Amino acid sequence: MIELLNNKIVYKLNNNEVGYILFSKNNDNEISIDKVFVKEEQRGNGIASKMLEFAYDYFTSKNMKIIYECSYSKKWKNNR
Repeated sequence: MIELLNNKIVYKLNNNEVGYILFSKNNDNEISIDKVFVKEEQRGNGIASKMLEFAYDYFTSKNMKIIYECSYSKKWKNNR
């Protein structure tokens, strides 16, 4: 389950947070993805990619530009 909070996108399994994306709103038309994190025991299951896909779909549907600041998000964007 993916939830959008204030400046955080959270991925939950069995009601436990196992991953998140921290983002900041630069202005009304732009956000920056600052950090992508997945708990070590859940890595390799595609959670980070699912959260980034969610962020991409959500923010582009709002006509917002996404700046990929953290290294993982930059790699995801380039491999997309």
